[in-house]
Amino acid sequence: MLHRRDAILAGITDTDLRRDCHQNNLVHIARGSYLPEPEYRELDVVDKHRARVVAAAHRHGETAVFSHISAAVLHGFDVWNAPLQAVHVTRTGARPGRRGPNVHHHPTALEPAEIVEIDGLRVTSPARTITDLARTLSLHSAVSTGDHALRLGLAVGDLAASVATATGRHGAAKARHALTLMDGRSESVGESLSRLLIREVGLPTPSLQRRVFGSGGESLGRVDFDFPGTAVVGEFDGKVKYGKYPKPGQDASDVLYREKIREDRIRDTGLVVVRWVWADLSRPLVLRSRIAEAFRRAHKWRGGPRTT
Repeated sequence: MLHRRDAILAGITDTDLRRDCHQNNLVHIARGSYLPEPEYRELDVVDKHRARVVAAAHRHGETAVFSHISAAVLHGFDVWNAPLQAVHVTRTGARPGRRGPNVHHHPTALEPAEIVEIDGLRVTSPARTITDLARTLSLHSAVSTGDHALRLGLAVGDLAASVATATGRHGAAKARHALTLMDGRSESVGESLSRLLIREVGLPTPSLQRRVFGSGGESLGRVDFDFPGTAVVGEFDGKVKYGKYPKPGQDASDVLYREKIREDRIRDTGLVVVRWVWADLSRPLVLRSRIAEAFRRAHKWRGGPRTT
């Protein structure tokens, strides 16, 4: 990354910088900061936000603590459907509601335990980050990010304590509600959103990541969703639980074949398997109908199949 102040010291003028931007040699990513165009082109939307955070750190100095969605990006949390244009900075003494097109300043005091360091940058702790997102983002975005944070090791107790300290702040009730819905056993954003959708359309609450065993006691792997008492299990996006990625010498067709055999063996136990993909999450009533139909087709398998 090239910063204007360093460029000036190296003899590069503002005219040079403007010319390089005009000729698409450089991309202006934030005030006073640039990236070479080939490097910028390779970045996805999350990496572009991370680059803007680094640029903001250069501009705002050591007093800045990156928070909210910027902290989530730095922690490596999934950030589904979250606004990534503005960099979020929390600092004591910032003017209330100060928002620019590229930086959003939050005037909030932070306890020392709420600040960690990542790659030399001061960042809100995982618990404080998820609390802030749960107060300010949509329920679906906050829960999917919270699920990922829990899966990566954030303790539920630490998150609950952080949410409790948010009482009296804007969005505190939203955060308390989101906390009750977070579950680190969800292994992807799609699984998190599926879980919320299942709840919202009034279907029974499924258990997550249940192991299924064959008649001989052999493990057939895990299923994403198990609807207790219905002999119905659900899988999001055709994800392969074991051998998800091809082994040396194999290709995607080998993986799909192994998954088909695995699913056939699960069905042989008497379970009804329902699969859905991303597109189905935008049609909740259709998905509800498919799962409800599976309930009608299923029968209890007395004496098996076994799950743990």
